[in-house]
Order: sequence, then C-alpha cells, then structure tokens
Amino acid sequence: MQRLVQTLPTSFRVAHNLLRPSLPVNIASRLPQNIRHFAAPSHPGLTKELNDKTISHLGNAVKRQESLEERWRQKSKQALEDAANRPPADPYAGRTVRVGKDVADAYRKLETILQRNRVRPELKMTQRHEKKGVKRRRLSSQRWREQFANEVSLVRL
Repeated sequence: MQRLVQTLPTSFRVAHNLLRPSLPVNIASRLPQNIRHFAAPSHPGLTKELNDKTISHLGNAVKRQESLEERWRQKSKQALEDAANRPPADPYAGRTVRVGKDVADAYRKLETILQRNRVRPELKMTQRHEKKGVKRRRLSSQRWREQFANEVSLVRL
C-alpha cells in the first residue's frame, strides 16, 4: 500500500487523507486558502433571509399538507355518502328512477329514459318476425341517420 501511495500524485494523497474518517483533522485547514468549503455560504448576509424563506416555505408545506388531509377527509365522506345513496349498477340501474315526494316527476323521468332508449319501438318490432335483409337495411339506415345527425350537430357548434 505504501508503494502505491508513493507512486500516486500528491493531490490524491491529500484527498485520501481528507476522506479518512480516522483522522480528526479540520477539513478547512487542509484546503488551499483560495478554495471555499462547500458548506460556507457565498453571501453570509443572505443566510438569514434564506432561512426565513425556508421556514415560511416549510410552514406553507405543513398548511398545504393539512389542507390536503382535510380535503381527503371531505372527499372520503362524500364518496361514502354517494355509495350509500347510489347502489352499484345492475341490470335495472338504467331503468330505475328514485321516487321521492313528487311521483309525477319520477314518472316523467322514467318516460324520458324509455324514450331515449327506444324501448317501445323495440318492443313493437319484436311482435313480428323481421327478415334478415330487411333488418340489415333498417339498422344500416338507422346508423346512417344517427351519424348524419351527429355530423350536423358538430357543424352547428
């Protein structure tokens, strides 16, 4: 090891001595005078200002963390209420309307849903057999009408 240290340049030996934990030597005494230690501030007057900014930033982070936790509590409470009020989807979910105090309003909503889903015309179509070719043409025509209506509505926007 000694032979290796003798062959290495002196800069490595100085760095090697600086990094040895066994030597209780002040690092600043080993550094040349024109080199500043990495922990020394470049502008000592700014350290108080920077420390104040850091403390205020940490205070804001704590407040932000508290507000995040509070927001999480609120969202959790709201999600729990929503889960209690709206059960998971099942085959009847799209055809179900909650009936409160106004029965007429609930009936009107149900009628709107049935109309939008074209339940009555579909029921009427199932009463008689429809040939394969006729059905194919009808569905193609319906698709084209829906596509055309969609394009027209996009042009208006």
